[in-house]
This record gives sequence, structure tokens and C-alpha cells, in this order.
Amino acid sequence: MSRRIALVLGGGGLKGFAHIGVLRALAERSIVPDIYAGTSIGALISAAHISGTSIWILFRSLSTGRSSSPVTRIGNAITSATMISCSPTQGRAPQ
Repeated sequence: MSRRIALVLGGGGLKGFAHIGVLRALAERSIVPDIYAGTSIGALISAAHISGTSIWILFRSLSTGRSSSPVTRIGNAITSATMISCSPTQGRAPQ
């Protein structure tokens, strides 16, 4: 039986930097999670990552623009970089 990997990222705006570090470390080791989940900034970063937004763009969007919250900055980066399709499918891919 093969192992499945789930990546769960938590909330808290500045944790976004740690989440991006985790994504980078996993990519460097060619580890691709089967399931992504998250709350608040973790959900935004998970959604951006699986929709193709690069780790560098995520990092840059968090580290610039001090006038707004980290969640707002990452949200702006996601909407300007890609259109995200989300569906409450209980673990199944959006149709």
C-alpha cells in the first residue's frame, strides 16, 4: 500500500512565511502532497500553490506592501496571478 501525504496549513497571517518555507522544502525534496487543506492564510497559500502560483510570487506578495494584512496581500497576489476554482467536495477534486 502506498502512503498518502496531506499538507495542512494553519491560520495566522505571519505564519504564511512559514507555510511558504514548508512548500519550498517539500519541492526541494520532490515531495508532492496528495491532499491540501488550510485555514485563513493557510487556505489561501494552499489554493494558490495548487493552482500554479509560484513560491517566489507568494513570498514576494507577503514581504511587500506593509499597509495591509498578510492575508490581504496574499489574496491580492492570488487574484492577480490566477483564477482559483474552489468547490466544497469533501476531498474530491473540483469538477
